[in-house]
Amino acid sequence: MGKRSALEQLRRNVYAVIEGGRRGYLPGRVFSIVLMATIIVNVATVVLGTLPDLPPWVHASFDRIELFSVGLFTLEYAARLWVAVEDPHRQYRHPLLGRLRFAITPMAIIDLLAIAPFFLGQLAAIEPEFALLLRVLRLAKMIHFTGAFEMIGAVLVRERRSLLACAGVVTTLLVLVSTMAYLAERTAQPEKFGSIPTAMYWGLVTLSTVGYGDLAPVTPLGRIIGGIAVVLGVMCFAMPAGILASGFIEEVRRRDFIVTWQLVAKVPLFARLSAARIASIAGLLRPERVESGEVIVYKGDAADRMYFVLTGEIEVAAASGPLVMGVGDYFGEMGLIERTTRSATVTARTACTLLTLMDRDFWALIETQPELEAQVRANIERRRATAASPRAPAS
Repeated sequence: MGKRSALEQLRRNVYAVIEGGRRGYLPGRVFSIVLMATIIVNVATVVLGTLPDLPPWVHASFDRIELFSVGLFTLEYAARLWVAVEDPHRQYRHPLLGRLRFAITPMAIIDLLAIAPFFLGQLAAIEPEFALLLRVLRLAKMIHFTGAFEMIGAVLVRERRSLLACAGVVTTLLVLVSTMAYLAERTAQPEKFGSIPTAMYWGLVTLSTVGYGDLAPVTPLGRIIGGIAVVLGVMCFAMPAGILASGFIEEVRRRDFIVTWQLVAKVPLFARLSAARIASIAGLLRPERVESGEVIVYKGDAADRMYFVLTGEIEVAAASGPLVMGVGDYFGEMGLIERTTRSATVTARTACTLLTLMDRDFWALIETQPELEAQVRANIERRRATAASPRAPAS
């Protein structure tokens, strides 16, 4: 039983490494960086390997990189299959059926296709073009380590109605313009505009303003129709571009807000507030990253904001001796409440993540949440009492 528990703990640890990179878990970040570097190098060798007249030693080096990459990708695929039962949403809880269900997910299929060319080549001859395409497809594994594709999917789903409406407009224009070009050009160019489906190719490249030049109207009416099609295409294809751009901006703001809300909810000063009030505060706070040894504020500086410590430790150079503060603490409020300059220099002891609240937002918050002012003033008095009390000599 003990051995089984140790195995389960190992599986949980492996899951944390594989899936923890995007959550900031250090071993997970290292794992993600190594995998991404391997993917990039491997695909680069595939691309460069198509160059003619490469020396034999270069091809030999590329083969060694391919062997190493396949070995690493195979271990990763096996590990993901093994730890699938640790998924927090419990989608793959069953030891057999759960893993089979995981194996047919899109990302698992991409991981399998990434190693398939090598093993298929060992078992049977496969078309070089097909193998080359699958090897380049390894770039899709990057989806594991970036939220970009996830964000694209979210934007497409949320804006699907607007995009479908644009697609309907473009399709209508394509059919209309192609029909008009067919009627105008069919006599002058029967081999190029002999049917509406043939003319639709011209209509597509014209509306998209690509204009390959392989098909072009020669009659005056056809050229007028072509000019109109170009103008309409600029307007029509600008619509989905604008929709996607605004969708991406909205998605980034939404995700940033969710992250900030979660960070604010962890601050003890705001812990008892309702979700709605935390949401209003989240819009006022801005995350800030400082490195170890960096001075955050200097004594005598203007007090224009207060800080909340989310991760790491800071050191306050108080008159009675250094004061260490950590996660959940806040500082800088004394200068805001009393409208004075900074009373001490504050330095980051370790790399820290802070939330900053500007003075104008601080007073706006106090007006709407008067109970917070009482808590802040009480905390100031406690600090003063602590600073005034005698300290034991350092050992």
